Amino acid sequence: MLIERNGTLPYNAALAWIAANTELIDQTRMAIWEYAELGLKEYKSAALLADILERAGFTVQLGAAGMPTAIVASYKSRQEEKEKGKGLVIGFLAEYDALPEVSQAATYERQPLIPNGNGHGCGHNLLGAGVLGAALAVKAALDTGKIAGEVRFYGCPAEELLLGKVLMVKAGLFSDCDIAITWHPSSKNKVCGLRHLAMNSVKFNFYGISTHASGSPDKGRSALDAVELMNVGTNFLREHVNSRVRIHYVVTNGGIQPNVVPSYSQVWYYVRAPRRREVEEVYKRVLDIAQGAALMAGVTHDVEFVSGCSDTVPNEPLLAAVQANLVKSGGNRFTKAEKEFARKLIATLSPSPENGRQAAAGGAGGKNSAEGADEVMQEEILPDDGNRGIAYGSTDVGDVSWVIPTVIFETACWPKGNPGHSWQTTAAAGSALGLRGTVLAARVMALTAIDCFTDEDLVRRAKEDFERQTAGTPYKSPLPDDMQLKI
Repeated sequence: MLIERNGTLPYNAALAWIAANTELIDQTRMAIWEYAELGLKEYKSAALLADILERAGFTVQLGAAGMPTAIVASYKSRQEEKEKGKGLVIGFLAEYDALPEVSQAATYERQPLIPNGNGHGCGHNLLGAGVLGAALAVKAALDTGKIAGEVRFYGCPAEELLLGKVLMVKAGLFSDCDIAITWHPSSKNKVCGLRHLAMNSVKFNFYGISTHASGSPDKGRSALDAVELMNVGTNFLREHVNSRVRIHYVVTNGGIQPNVVPSYSQVWYYVRAPRRREVEEVYKRVLDIAQGAALMAGVTHDVEFVSGCSDTVPNEPLLAAVQANLVKSGGNRFTKAEKEFARKLIATLSPSPENGRQAAAGGAGGKNSAEGADEVMQEEILPDDGNRGIAYGSTDVGDVSWVIPTVIFETACWPKGNPGHSWQTTAAAGSALGLRGTVLAARVMALTAIDCFTDEDLVRRAKEDFERQTAGTPYKSPLPDDMQLKI
C-alpha cells in the first residue's frame, strides 16, 4: 500500500516500516497474549513494550502516575530536538491487561490453557501491539526529516478496571500532548463516534456482629442483611432515574455458612450514566441507600471507591481523518482457512449456528454492513453513519477525551456477533484473525498521526471541536483526592 498525496515520503516510510516489521508486531501481541496479566499487574507485558521502545530510541518512563506497569515513552524528530521548541505532540494510547476466567487456546474448541485462568478476552494484547507498531512507524516517518514533532506512546494499565488513564490524566501526563489516537479490536472496521458511559465503581463494606444464627440470633447483627436491604433499596431507585442510567452489583462476600450470622459482607456496585454529572447525582442517592441499609440492619459500613471514569467526547475532524485512512487502507482480506476458523468459532455461541450468524449480521454494523449475513468476517470498511448516540459500555479513554482531542476506531479481529469478554475472543486474539486487524489498525493510526503533523488545519479544527464540546464543563477527575491505589 503506497500513499499518493503531497509529501508522500513520511507516509510511505511509516507504511514500509509496518510491512517490514509485521513479525515484530505479531511476536509482541502473542507474547502479551501468553502473559495474560490482570490490570495493574501487567509486569511482563509492560517490561516487554518498554524494552522494545527503548531499544528503538524512545525515552521511556516505566512506572508513570504511581502505577508500576504504566509507560510514557517519547521520541522527538531531529529538528524538534535541535530547536528545543514546543512542536506538535501526538500520543497513542495502548492497553495490555487481560481478564479473569477466559483462558483459552487459539482454537474453536473450548480448551483453557489454565483452568479458570486469565485470558485476553477483550483483545488488549492486540491493542497494545497495534499501538506499538503505530508509534514505531511514526518514528520512521519523523526520521525522514520531512516532518517535525514528537510521538508519544502511553502504556495504560488496568483499562478493565477503568483506572489507568484516569490516574494518568490526574497526574497531568497529557498536559503537553496535543492529540490522542487509539483503537479497539472488534468485529467491525469503523470509526467510533458513540459516547461511552461515565461510571463509578464502588465497593460497600458492612460490619456486624456474628453469633449462632439459631441459638442466639438476638445477639447478632447481620452484615448480609444490610447488603440485601441496600440492593432492595437500589432496585426501587431504578424507577426514579433516567432510563439511560445503568446500575449493576455483585455480592462479593455474603458470609461463609448459614448457621453463623455474617459479621462482614461486601457488595460491589457500578453506576453508569451518559454524563459525569448524572453519575454523581445517582451515586449520591446510592450512598444514602447504603447508609439507610446499615441503620436498618444495626451495623456499620464504609465505602471503598475503586474507580470512576468520564464519558467519551467524539471529535468530528479526527473521526473524518480516521475514516479517510480506513477507506484508503482498503480493509482486510481473510483467507478461506481464516474464515472457516471464524465460522467454527462463532458456531460455539449458540446451539443453532444460524442463530449465531443472524446475531453476527446485526452485531457487525446492522444497516451499514458492507457484507451479507453469510460473511462471518467484516472485510470492507463501514461508512461513518453519523450516529453520535450512546454506547452502553464504559472506557477510561473518556477521561483523556475530556482534556485533549481524542479519536477511537475499531478493526475486525474476530467474527461478527462474537461477544467481548469471552473465551471465543481470547481464541481470536491469539489467531491470525487478530493479527490482520492489528496490522490494519497500526497503519490507520500511523497515517492519521502523520496527517496531524502535516496538516495544521486538521489540528486547528480538532482543537476547536474539542473546545466547543467541552466549553462550560471543566474536567474534574472522578477519583477522590485521598484515594489509595491497591495493587
